[in-house]
Amino acid sequence: MALAPALAPALAALAQWHRGAVSCPDNERLVLAHTGTNRAECLQPGQPGRRRVLEGLQYPFAVTSFGKNLYYTDWKTNSVVAVDRAVSKETDTFHPHKQTRLYGITTALSQCPQGHNYCSVNNGGCTHLCLATPGGRTCRCPDNTLGVDCIERK
Repeated sequence: MALAPALAPALAALAQWHRGAVSCPDNERLVLAHTGTNRAECLQPGQPGRRRVLEGLQYPFAVTSFGKNLYYTDWKTNSVVAVDRAVSKETDTFHPHKQTRLYGITTALSQCPQGHNYCSVNNGGCTHLCLATPGGRTCRCPDNTLGVDCIERK
């Protein structure tokens, strides 16, 4: 999602207390976590108004989103908190064994999404390494194999 120019004033006003921001691709909204207001808010770029996702946060710092949940790190409790965005309720808290401030958080899929490119079928016709490019593929050879049993081509 490209942030619309109309979003700039909202972000500037929140910059003093804003600690984390994440784009939610499922609904094209931006979620902001604030330390000064102790809340997380959701806003739509280019649209007026914000929806409060959760209030009464201790010290939110980093934030990420996955599925229906929002996850944020809390510097006061040194924990990661899960929030159900639909009902605006904390659903789980994780306290790492090492008690320290968590500076960042991210989510990752458990499996890479399926995709198709020129290397997807029969290794792109390459003998060893097939590197997908925007318009096709390039075949490359590992060290010490060029000319022996490997052919490089574009």
